[in-house]
Amino acid sequence: MRRKEVEEAHKVRSERLENHVKSSQEKFEEITRGWLIVKEKATLQELRKARDSQQQLCALLLEDKKKIINDLQQEMKAGDDRYVKDLRKEAEELDLMIERMEDNMKTLKKAYREEMGQIKRVYQQQNEVIRTRDVTEWEQLLTELWDREQGRLQQRREKVEEYEDVFHRLMLKNVDSQNSNQVENNAKIALQVTEREQQKKTVDDMVKRLAKIRQEYETEEHKVNLGCMKKRALSLQAELKNLVTQNTNYVKRIRETRRHLSKKIKRSIQQYERTQKKIKYFIVADATKFEEMWITVEAEVKQLVERALVTDSLICKQHLGLAWKRPPMAFMELSGPIQPQKQAHKAASELFPTGQALQCSQGTMDTSDWPRLEAEADSTDMEMSKEGTVGQGEGDAEVEDGKLSMDTLKKVMELLCDEAVRNKCKIHLCTKELHITLN
Repeated sequence: MRRKEVEEAHKVRSERLENHVKSSQEKFEEITRGWLIVKEKATLQELRKARDSQQQLCALLLEDKKKIINDLQQEMKAGDDRYVKDLRKEAEELDLMIERMEDNMKTLKKAYREEMGQIKRVYQQQNEVIRTRDVTEWEQLLTELWDREQGRLQQRREKVEEYEDVFHRLMLKNVDSQNSNQVENNAKIALQVTEREQQKKTVDDMVKRLAKIRQEYETEEHKVNLGCMKKRALSLQAELKNLVTQNTNYVKRIRETRRHLSKKIKRSIQQYERTQKKIKYFIVADATKFEEMWITVEAEVKQLVERALVTDSLICKQHLGLAWKRPPMAFMELSGPIQPQKQAHKAASELFPTGQALQCSQGTMDTSDWPRLEAEADSTDMEMSKEGTVGQGEGDAEVEDGKLSMDTLKKVMELLCDEAVRNKCKIHLCTKELHITLN
């Protein structure tokens, strides 16, 4: 959703810039056509009207440029704010997710510990119950066996007593029968002893068998419980491993997003530097073009001065009959725009102090300097118009008197030079703004 919004905004901005470039190109062509028409004008009033129309067109073009620059700066600022908010939101979500995962881990560990303790307690209780049951059964078996053995021993004692009585009676009868009976009794006693030993062995075998059965039962129960616990531990380990892998994948995805955004910002900075280099190149080209135009205008002014001097000499010689002497004119020896060129280089150096300034500060500096330049240009226009009217009145008076003084020629030359310089400066500033906005 966010990507679609960014693409739509980029598409709208591109269409808007293309439309603005087309309209600016049309206005620029209209301005250039206006300058071609200005060259065909002959009178001062027509030149002033053409100049005013050109100034209005340039002002409209500059207002459009300022508006589009302000809009682009606001969009850039809004994009930066959105980017910072997104980064902040992602960091908060990541911290919240990590905190939730830690809480889940703690709760799971606590629950597993409680469950393990409960299992141990249940297992101990079961062992106690089984042990008590086996002990009671064992005691019952022992008591029953003891009772049977006691009964057998009692019967044997009774029989022994009977046999002793019989033996004594038989001893009294005769010695031979006593000897024979004694032998028989000894044999019977030996047989009874062997039987008693066999009974003891059977009892021991039964005890061992019961112990073995009990041990097998306990081992089987332990194995069943251990198998259940191992399965539960393996399932918990698998779940923990899945959670860890999910966390690592999410962290990798966030790092990839940050890397992509940093590359995009780097490309934007490089594009901005290339644009600044182009602007610097166009400023230098405009300065050279201004110098060439200055030289051509200066040549035209010098031709006009020569024609005025020739006219003055003819008037002095033919109409007044006076000797004419060429006045000293130091400005005829000068050539080239000395002061405007220095100002242009100074403006270029101020415009590119390090080559790494931000576009926002550049735009604000240029837009803040334009009202000052326009105010100065308007003030100079008013002064020149006043001086022109005064000079024109004085010139008409002197022509009516039939005289052309050096002061009049100097004023005419100053007016022409100042007006040419002012027009060239305005042309230079307009072309520079057009190049900056078009590129």
